[in-house]
Amino acid sequence: MTLGLAYGSAGGAAADLNSYIRVTESTTDTQLGAGTGSGTKVVVDFDTVDENTDGDNYSLTSEVVTVLDAGEYRIEYMLTYVNGASAPGRRLLTFLEVDPNTGTFAAVDDSLSWNSEDGGERSSTSGFANLTLVASSKVRLASQRDAVSTTTNVNRTYTHMTITRLRA
Repeated sequence: MTLGLAYGSAGGAAADLNSYIRVTESTTDTQLGAGTGSGTKVVVDFDTVDENTDGDNYSLTSEVVTVLDAGEYRIEYMLTYVNGASAPGRRLLTFLEVDPNTGTFAAVDDSLSWNSEDGGERSSTSGFANLTLVASSKVRLASQRDAVSTTTNVNRTYTHMTITRLRA
């Protein structure tokens, strides 16, 4: 069955909802904080492809999804985590980074998500961006927390990133 979605107010090309990839972190919990340098950016360790309906367009290697075909894409993420048990008031910034086939990743401003929780609590943050990607673009999810001495661990059970092709 092929699904279509009108794109834009004037209709136009239909979204290709059958072209998407969903990646998760399944083997280790990424640490954000004390073990990795508090206040520094950490890339989420996506290591598993849950679904890939277009293997000719998407691949996952070393935490990074490569999108081979140029086009418009919707990139969504959810990051769940557990804060260390000590001092309250952890702040966590999560964001997408894209390398438009130049060798340099840059944060996607429209994807920024802030969250603040007390110590010992489980929480999540999510975001999305609709982006025009050039051929062979690379996408990853990064997070940075405030500079405190305890560790925040990503909960791999619910953490994921999905990239869906909207149109060529």
